[in-house]
This record gives sequence, structure tokens and C-alpha cells, in this order.
Amino acid sequence: MRARQFSSFLVLVGRLGAGGTFEPKHGMIVRNKDELLIPLLLEQLPSAKEFADAISSLSPEQQRFARAYRSMQLEGSVFGVLIVQLKPQLEALLRLPADALTKEIGLTQRLLELFIDYQIPSDLLAYDGQEEAPTADKLAAVRAHVQAIFDTLDEAKKAEVDEQKQRHAFAHPGGRGRVAIDADMGGDMDLMGGGGFAEAAASFGASFGDACGDEGWAADFGDESVKKTFGGSGWGAMPQRGGGGGGKGGGKGGGPPMARTRCAPQCESASACSAPSPPMAARMACAAPVCAAPASFGLPLAAPSAPDASKASASEPPPFDDDAFDDVGEGGGAIELDYTRLPAQLDAKLEALDVEASLRPTKINVGPRWTKTSQAALLAKAPSKASLGPDEQAAEKRKAFDLLDALSRSGSLPIECCSLHVVLAVTHRFDDSLIETVVAKNVNPIEKLERSALLVAETVQALPAPSLVRPEVYERVATYAAPMLLPPRE
Repeated sequence: MRARQFSSFLVLVGRLGAGGTFEPKHGMIVRNKDELLIPLLLEQLPSAKEFADAISSLSPEQQRFARAYRSMQLEGSVFGVLIVQLKPQLEALLRLPADALTKEIGLTQRLLELFIDYQIPSDLLAYDGQEEAPTADKLAAVRAHVQAIFDTLDEAKKAEVDEQKQRHAFAHPGGRGRVAIDADMGGDMDLMGGGGFAEAAASFGASFGDACGDEGWAADFGDESVKKTFGGSGWGAMPQRGGGGGGKGGGKGGGPPMARTRCAPQCESASACSAPSPPMAARMACAAPVCAAPASFGLPLAAPSAPDASKASASEPPPFDDDAFDDVGEGGGAIELDYTRLPAQLDAKLEALDVEASLRPTKINVGPRWTKTSQAALLAKAPSKASLGPDEQAAEKRKAFDLLDALSRSGSLPIECCSLHVVLAVTHRFDDSLIETVVAKNVNPIEKLERSALLVAETVQALPAPSLVRPEVYERVATYAAPMLLPPRE
């Protein structure tokens, strides 16, 4: 099963129960170019003649028990696949006209996100205005409801982030932490200020000004606004570059100066370094890229940003149990069809007409591991393939049943735009190889297969065998393949 881009449907796999009910055992949401591969395993049951021969020696009570048990096995062999189209069901759920969401791709995607990921009740999103309103007004109302829900979710996410920040602040009341700096950058540094940082900054200012011949660097670097920002008495004691105080060795009381480096030509020129001191930002733009010193020094680092809070997982309601279905006849009225009776009818017909006992009822089981191919994003180059085991299948089943519960309003809204595929399997088994069958026993296997196919079609279609055979092959099939089913034509 494969979905196209911007299309979606729900797949339910199970068996048909008594009274025209469908009992889903597995579920999956397929959308946006997802491809689902479900392996099917076939389990053969004894043929009707083999079963009759096996119980012939039992007592009447045991024979009745064996027949009842086989009848239960045959009823459980009817396999069903239910496909539910999501977009038409969304229109019925939100009280929108038919085909209203056909070209509303963005709105449909957001609605599915609210129902699948957040399990928002449909009453908060459905249109509740005048029934005679235009379709555009109804869509605008639903779009406003969707936007209001997303705004509420965004506020809840922001509140969770703020709560995590507050918890972190309560757990670390001092607010002091040490950040490890690369060895080339000068070791550790206290982010909240202190003498160590002030001394490193003073040494950096004096050495940088001495290297580039800038007398105003230390004064600008020790601005009062910066001092108030970082705090600490050591900042104000930074040596000043000027007059004859510092010389090449740096200022008074300062730490060891940085090693003097050779500046780039633009810094050595009179126009760049001998001119009156430009503003601090301009000097940094000029000098920083070309006057890098090899000595180590400390630099203030930005505090790491708080991580985003993870999305809260919504509580999961109880899984959807089953879903009833009706079949509509030609006159438009609902007629009840019990597909579970077909295996018993076919078994009785095979017991009477299948003289070789070559047809065996077959039970279809779902394989243990599924394969799902999905595209992570719209512009992704290659799709990703995942293997779904029992745990992943159970998680997908819960999501599918939760969505089905929301689309049906817990069973009060009928599922109309869906299709039920009923599979009844039988196996024609040859006891010998092809050479043994054709050469040794002189039997035509194609004629045996034609008779088996006619027996199954007559039971499933509920039509007489003569109406199921094409006129050009009627004479041959009636003569060689199934003479007991087709009377000769006059």
C-alpha cells in the first residue's frame, strides 16, 4: 500500500466476525508517500474429505465437538482489510461540505497533526455556525479554531521552557560556574567577574596598545560601562597606556605583558596607527584580524542557551475495539452480509464435489515484521526504510485507533468513505510433481485447476456455474474440467 504526496488513509487489518462485524487486529496511518509492506503467512487446514475421514471413528459427541471446532476455524479464516479515507471523514467530522478540504492542503495537514500528535477533541475544531453559510466562511472559522489551538500549544511550550529555566535557577542559586577554555586560550575563566579576569583584560589591553602604538586603547577598554557590567575591583586597576608610565613593559602593577608581535602593513602605516584614536569599534575592526598575538589570554564566553523543552506526550485513550459495516444493495437499502458463512458453504461444496480432495481451506496470518518506507521531508532525496517489529506495530496501532476514535466521535459518527476488502483463501494442492502428474498419472493439471476455480467462484459470487463460464470455452470445460457442474448445452 502506498500513499501519494498530501494524501492520507487509514489501514486496518483483521478478521470478520459474526453478525457482519469487522474485528481489526492491526492498524497503520499511511500518508505523504509512505509505502507499507505487510507480509502474509498462509496456514493450510485439512480438506473436507480428510477431516471427515479423521473423525469417522469418534463417538457422536466427539464428532459434534470436532465439527464445531472446525466451523470456528473456518469462520476465523476470513481475512479483511479496511481502508478509511481521512479527508472526507475530516469534512464530515468538522461539519464542512463535501470536497471542502480538497484544495486546503495546509489546513488538512495541520488538522491531522492536531488529531494524531496532540489528540485534540474535534469539538474544539468543528464549525458551529449557521448551516447556510458559504463554504469559504466555514473554512475560515475552522482555520481560526486551528490557529487558536496552535497558539495555545505554543504558549504551553513556552511555559514549559520557562519552568525548566526556573528549576535550573533554583538548583544553582549562586549562578557561578567555570567554563573550560581551550589551552591555547588561557585556561579557566570566571564568567561572573573577579580579579583573574580583570588582570587578563588589563594585560591584553596594555600589550595590544603597545603592539599597535595606540595610546587610547587601555582607556577605552577600561570604560566605566564595561566595568559596571563585569564588576570587580581589579578592572579599575588596569594599567593606562600613555606618557612615560608603561613603556614596553606595560603599566604599573599590571600582569606580564603580552609578547609584542609584528603588525600588518596597514597597522604599521602612519595613516592607520599614528592618526588620532578612532572609536573603539573602528579600532577593533582594523586591528583584530591582522594583529593576532601568539600569547594566551582570556576572553569572555557567551553563556550556553537553555535547551528547548521536549514535547509533552499526550495521554492515550483506550484503543478502538471494533467497527461495524454495512453493504448496500442495488436498490439502495442496507442488506446484511455475513461473510463468515462462506467458508462453511465452500467446505460443504468441496466435500460433495471435490473427489480428489485437492482443495484445502487456508487461514491468512499477518507476518511478524513489516516494512515501512517513508520520506522524512518534502525535499528529501532518498526515502528511509524501517522494519516494524511487534513493539512498533503496537505503537502504530494505538495511533491509528486513537485517530479512528476521533474521526468517529467514539463511534457516534459513521465511517462512510471507506472500502472493505474481504479475502477468502483456499489452496489447490498437488500431491505429486508436475512430471509425475502429467506423465506418470496422465492427468491434465490445468483442468483440475479450472474445476477448483469454478467451485470457489460459484460459492463466493452466489451464482450458478453456467453463468460464470464464457461461451467460447463452455463446451470444453463442461466436457473435461467440470462435467458435474455444467450441464451439456442443447
